[in-house]
Amino acid sequence: MEPYAYRENLESILAFTGQRATLTIGEAAQYLGVTDTRTVRRRCPKTFAGGWGTAATFARELCDYWQREGRKRK
Repeated sequence: MEPYAYRENLESILAFTGQRATLTIGEAAQYLGVTDTRTVRRRCPKTFAGGWGTAATFARELCDYWQREGRKRK
């Protein structure tokens, strides 16, 4: 089953990277608007294990992260 907002996240990430399927952890930090790459590693630990990740995995982990955070705030 596809997570909520997965396609929107993926389209947005691909537009940000110029349709490249891979991105660096630094690019992901820029996409999220954070300066410290450790924040990206905490939010998406599976995507950037080696410093590079795929847009699809990043989009899926962002969905998972926002679902977890949404549950904590209620």
